[in-house]
Amino acid sequence: MTVLLNSEQAIAEDRATASSRENPSRLAGVARGFLQILQDSATNGIAAQSGRGLLWLVVMFAAGIALYFTWQVEPSAALGPGIAVAGIVSAYLLRSKVSPMLLALAVVALGLGHSVAQFRAWSVAAPILQEEIGPLIIEGRVATAERRPSRNRIIIEDFSLPNLSAEDTPKKLRISLPASHGLPNVGDRISVRAIV
Repeated sequence: MTVLLNSEQAIAEDRATASSRENPSRLAGVARGFLQILQDSATNGIAAQSGRGLLWLVVMFAAGIALYFTWQVEPSAALGPGIAVAGIVSAYLLRSKVSPMLLALAVVALGLGHSVAQFRAWSVAAPILQEEIGPLIIEGRVATAERRPSRNRIIIEDFSLPNLSAEDTPKKLRISLPASHGLPNVGDRISVRAIV
């Protein structure tokens, strides 16, 4: 009896599959039903989280920051604000429907997070030496000094490098010194021969 029931089910499934191939409108109806189920699930999920909306905005803001740091090349300055504006426009247009509007606000938070990360990266950007220079004599002020077992490390400020313009020169320079040379005090002006 079980074998017969399974073979009857298999025959019914084969007929349904054949019918859907012959009748594309039935397949479209199935697709619409599936999309309706997805929409209802999303709406119910958002409604269940309605009291936690602010927390989800923080998550989306952080996701925008993470998105910025995943780019292999620097994205356009308009990308983050563009995402945020698209979310604002969508939220305005969908203001009568709570769930889609909340999703649009999440897109706004994503765009704002991306924009803030990009602005912060630009504000702290400093020139980096692309190739080795030296040996040469560098004079500058010791900003920090760290004693290490084998080599001491200092960071120098207020220095210049020959053949580099002021805008191409880094603001700080980290140099390792042999421990036998001692450790200068923070604030001292020093002159050191180094390869940077």
